[in-house]
Amino acid sequence: MVIILGAIVIFLFTYFVLGWSWWLSLLWLAGYLVLQIASERHPKANQIVDKSFAILALVIAPFLVWFGNDDLAAGNLLEGILVTLGGMALAAYGSYNVWIKPKKRSKLWLLFSIFLPGLGYIPLAILANKRKTKDGLQGTMKMTTIRRTWENILNPLGEEGLSLLSIGSAEEAREIIDAFFLPDKINPLTFWGNCEALLRGGHPSLEDLLDGKKSCQSTPSLSRFTWIADRPVGMPLWFIAAYPDVLLWYDNQVGDYMKAHRPDEDSLAAFSADLFGLDPTDPDLEERLDSFVDKEGKFRPNILRKLVESYKDKIGKVLETAVKSPAEDIYLGAELCEALGAENNWTLIAMNTTKYYLELTRSYHDSFKNEVCLLAAAGVLDAISYVMEQTITPSEVFEMAERAAPSGEDALLDFIISLEIKIFSLHSPSDFDVSDIEASCLAQKGSIADAIERTKRDYVSEPMFAEAVSVLIHSHQFSGLRRMLGITDA
Repeated sequence: MVIILGAIVIFLFTYFVLGWSWWLSLLWLAGYLVLQIASERHPKANQIVDKSFAILALVIAPFLVWFGNDDLAAGNLLEGILVTLGGMALAAYGSYNVWIKPKKRSKLWLLFSIFLPGLGYIPLAILANKRKTKDGLQGTMKMTTIRRTWENILNPLGEEGLSLLSIGSAEEAREIIDAFFLPDKINPLTFWGNCEALLRGGHPSLEDLLDGKKSCQSTPSLSRFTWIADRPVGMPLWFIAAYPDVLLWYDNQVGDYMKAHRPDEDSLAAFSADLFGLDPTDPDLEERLDSFVDKEGKFRPNILRKLVESYKDKIGKVLETAVKSPAEDIYLGAELCEALGAENNWTLIAMNTTKYYLELTRSYHDSFKNEVCLLAAAGVLDAISYVMEQTITPSEVFEMAERAAPSGEDALLDFIISLEIKIFSLHSPSDFDVSDIEASCLAQKGSIADAIERTKRDYVSEPMFAEAVSVLIHSHQFSGLRRMLGITDA
């Protein structure tokens, strides 16, 4: 019976833990069985077999500890611990049979001390892996927050919300975020200030007239393009807002060239192509022109990206709307949350979801059957970009609301925590354990609760949230979503 158990342990350890092939594992198993059977049938050979096993164990042990420590360093905790402990077990077995058991002791037992550091490495590796997981989770959540902020600004609620910024779809909005705003580190608040100025068309807002100041300042280069008549043909509004200095440079270059050369149409086209970073001598350039313009006559992101790169190569200046110093670089730390009035990523989501909840409760309370529907609608609005790309379904959000609603006064808190766990898990690497994400969210429960109460106390209304709620409630595009969430048409 002992022989059979030993054979099973050898096969499982070599095949599953060490990752050997099945035939090599079976070969070791067969060798073990042959030696065990031989030692039973030939008692005189038993001592030789035991001694051989002990010496072999002492030879193999340091290699197993070495391999185990490598696995631990790489973050493979289970495999690393098993292999390291296997090496320690072989060291103990070999030392016992070579030193303690025989009357004539050998000094080979000293080899056992070599393996003790391997045992001590296990808890250190576990702590290091936990730290690595936590740091990786923080980084993931930081980028998730920045991406979500851009998605909220671009308001990916279909064409109704995006058309004002000359963006054709939610998919194009994500392309713009990934290809422009994130790599160029565009400041969302600066971008939004430029958008406000462009959407007003140069006219002052009511806040400007009453307070004499703006919540978000526009940049100097934008003043050339605030009036609609002064905007270059074919330039989408989002690009003017994000890259006014690039556009001003392009506009000045073309204007100076026309004054100096009085060019014909072909030479002007060649000069413009060079500014866009294209090769004017390319024989296929004319055929490719159609791919640079959409059906509305606006330049597509692919050609605008070339213009930005051309500006960087030829001018070499920092973009006007980009973050200007490490101290204000929202892409390096928590400054984005602070700028938006939140302590961290968790409280930012809590604040936004609560704002949607308050807008729905105050303006459209009669359109909801119960608290479950209200919670679900607020969650869908805050996670709208995920809903649009179907990584989070409305039914999932509704189920979260159903589980949270019985909590009474804590229903909104429990619901937001569930929503955050789902959102952060979508952006976490595949080797992240969901339990780590749950633990991080639960650890922030107090801060999340404070953010909810603070928002309930201080929030009046903000155009971005009010408009998003209005679109959900009134737009024909979301009639099916309203039925699913239990919202009656107003």
